Amino acid sequence: QETSEAALLNLEAEASALRATILALRIQCACPISHAILREPMVAADGHTYDRHNIEEWFARGQHTSPMTNAPLGGTWLVPNLFATQVVQRLREHGEEFASSVSVSEVCIDLLRQGVSDINATT
Repeated sequence: QETSEAALLNLEAEASALRATILALRIQCACPISHAILREPMVAADGHTYDRHNIEEWFARGQHTSPMTNAPLGGTWLVPNLFATQVVQRLREHGEEFASSVSVSEVCIDLLRQGVSDINATT
């Protein structure tokens, strides 16, 4: 019984840590201009990543400084940020689902309450 309770507490702590990690990733994957999750991540001349639509609007308003630092940009070129695109895609596919529900941890907790000591053995 004590082992199951300890496993349950450990699982709840791990689920909480995973939620915190996903939230931190979502914050990092937000456009610094709009604060919305990136849709088409682009790296600007300042090395920062912005959503294409937002940074292009920034340039269209005649801004030639970094939205992050206000320092002059060395150009208005944009390069796709492929890594950020993949991270955002994964967050949209899996992170959103996990962040908005606790179904994964609820299933594991339910198994522990039923006396299943090795959750991996049920797969």
